[in-house]
Amino acid sequence: MRISDARLWLAVMLCSPTVAPAEPGILLVEFSTAIVPVAPETLDKRRIMLPSLDYAFAIRANCPEPGRASSVSISIADTRQRFDLQESDSGLLDADFSIPAEQLAPLVTDGFCVAGDAASEAPLVVRGALTSQASVLCTSGDEQSLYFASEPLAVKLICEPPNPDQDDSSTDR
Repeated sequence: MRISDARLWLAVMLCSPTVAPAEPGILLVEFSTAIVPVAPETLDKRRIMLPSLDYAFAIRANCPEPGRASSVSISIADTRQRFDLQESDSGLLDADFSIPAEQLAPLVTDGFCVAGDAASEAPLVVRGALTSQASVLCTSGDEQSLYFASEPLAVKLICEPPNPDQDDSSTDR
């Protein structure tokens, strides 16, 4: 390594915030489960194209003393949101997060929501269908530390039987 490269590397390291996985209790993230209604089909094995998914989340950021949480970032798929925290927030954040359908891969199911098979109509929870990445920026004077956590997200598929009141034989189209 040349001396100029070493100086550049040292300058970057001294100016960058510390980055570390969240120690237990520093960054706690809880997400709701997204619910997706699915219409029955005759195929036993199929790909389910997911619609946009909505999650509610709660984050508790407990920065090591004397630091305080100044911002929280959440990423799911290609969607990212950043939240600035005020002194009054106490490191608590509740918000909603929406992921567009274009960013979601289809889910492959086998024996779920098959037309005419009542046993296949039980709700199906797919754990880890997506993954969230969260980070908290802790500040104390001129020092900054960045802690991060990753959480699997669940999708609950609900088989919706066809509506008997809906008549597909209508000619009014």
